[in-house]
Amino acid sequence: METREIFDAAPRAVAEFLSETGQGLYIPPYQRAYSWEPAKVKRLIADVSHGLEQTTEFEDSICFLGTVIALRDLQYTTVEPIDRPMVPPKVMTIIDGQQRLTTLLLLTTVLHEEISVRARRLPKNGGEARDWCYNQAIDVTSRLTDTFEEDMRYGEGDFRYYPRMVRSYHDVWSRHADRAKYDSPIGYYLHQYGRYARDGESTKDYKHVPFTEGEAADANAQAHRGLEAIRTLLRRTLRNAVSTSRNAREDETEILSAGAIGESSKLQEALFNSPFPASVVEAANDDERIGSLLRLILFANYLLNRVTVAVVTAKREDYGFDMFEALNTTGQPLTAIETFKPKAIQNEGLSSWNGSESYNYFDTVEKYLDRSSSADQRQTATSNILIPFALMHDGTRLSKRLSEQRRYLRTAFDKEADQAGRRTFLHSLAEVTRFVSEPWVTPGSLPEHGDDELRLQAELCLQVLREAKHEIVIAPLTRYFAAHQLSTGEEIDKRAHEYLTAVRAVGAFFALWRGAFGGDPRHRQHLPQTHGVRSPDQRCQVRALRSGIDHCAACRRHAEVPAPATPKRRNCREKPVGGKSNGHARLLKLSAPDQAAAPCRLQ
Repeated sequence: METREIFDAAPRAVAEFLSETGQGLYIPPYQRAYSWEPAKVKRLIADVSHGLEQTTEFEDSICFLGTVIALRDLQYTTVEPIDRPMVPPKVMTIIDGQQRLTTLLLLTTVLHEEISVRARRLPKNGGEARDWCYNQAIDVTSRLTDTFEEDMRYGEGDFRYYPRMVRSYHDVWSRHADRAKYDSPIGYYLHQYGRYARDGESTKDYKHVPFTEGEAADANAQAHRGLEAIRTLLRRTLRNAVSTSRNAREDETEILSAGAIGESSKLQEALFNSPFPASVVEAANDDERIGSLLRLILFANYLLNRVTVAVVTAKREDYGFDMFEALNTTGQPLTAIETFKPKAIQNEGLSSWNGSESYNYFDTVEKYLDRSSSADQRQTATSNILIPFALMHDGTRLSKRLSEQRRYLRTAFDKEADQAGRRTFLHSLAEVTRFVSEPWVTPGSLPEHGDDELRLQAELCLQVLREAKHEIVIAPLTRYFAAHQLSTGEEIDKRAHEYLTAVRAVGAFFALWRGAFGGDPRHRQHLPQTHGVRSPDQRCQVRALRSGIDHCAACRRHAEVPAPATPKRRNCREKPVGGKSNGHARLLKLSAPDQAAAPCRLQ
């Protein structure tokens, strides 16, 4: 297979990409909600305005907006829910770039509104300049329309026209009114604005119907409000940019003035292939209505024809994510958990997802990740649960590479024989998350137990293990944690005792082994090749850990060279056990095999 069969890349103008006949842009469920900051929106308009101004000197001026990575989904495998006979012929599933594309679609609709309304408000007998501007407005608004909706040639009323971009699980493309659904913020807005745009005689501004009063009453309220706020910001910014009566601040964008447009034959030739009539240049300077309309028409033409994106089309999602990680320098890469979510939803079925056990398990994981305030922290938090989960699930040594984590989750999940097995998979993932977010972070949250001394010893052990960043123990301890969490009645105290004893044994094992050799490979030998938290019989047994401690004790008794006070660090993720930590010293004393009076010695 040749490289070009795996992916291809090409620069595409906004009009060329968004208006491609038969193409629908699809946002998969793992993509985050639209959330571009106002500063980025203003920067976008400023960049386009600067590019337009540069055209007065350089006729080949372009504005580059970055890279879009997409999967050309020929089999509609990413489209869910689906009215299959009604799907657009070309579905492009967006892996990276949906925030920019959504903003561009909002911008083309706002330009369409501003140009259409201003052109219709011109006096009908305004002479040559008026007629020329009016015709140019019809031309550019027609091309703007093609960017935000696709005419499917037939259908029931407004459902003949498809929103150019929709989101999975919230939207369904269909020509039939009873099957089509547009409940996502972008799908709902484009469908609503399309209705307004097709009223060719209206001179009124578009008034967005809040989704709570329309078809999308059950959709995410915050995401809808955020998109509407950005649309309002775009309209206000464009209006200020062409107003001659405003008091502009230094940080506000101004679109090239009518005078500068009239003086630049290079600009006119570059965007219109011919110079403007003299009457148009004169009217643009004398009549603010003509001047502001002309400025918006030029801005729209430059946006459609000279603003470009590099479109990278992958044959498979895996390739798309790999390219995203390689190319991405400023974006926020999606975690393995986020890209895995569609698999979990498919296992339950979309209609059953919200009330399912799997939903509750996944919600536990997502709430833990949502505590992270940055993309880097989110990636770290994901690794903190996936690495021990893989070790617990099937003994896989997972790295921190995103591509490896994504492939592991999908492959391991697909290996489960049935729906019940896949639910257990998610249950295990949730239990690891609970352990990492609760007792591992706060050792004081260990369960209450009648043996106060045992609980205090376990708390000390867990604290030292965490301070040493000895994460390999998370896998075996999660099994005891889960067994206690799931226990009821008389079993609770028994499981609590096993859980605390396991924590103490692992802590002692860690101290003895590190004291003797400075390594940790024997832990892995005691990880059974079983799946998750299926039954207590499959859990790592305390006696196995005790045998490990006995082995370590024997090694230390017969070692020719005593263990150094401060062992050399073998693992950069673990802190040395030595005299600098009172907790480590106490743990070593607690676990010492030659001190018969030690209160923590395991029998």
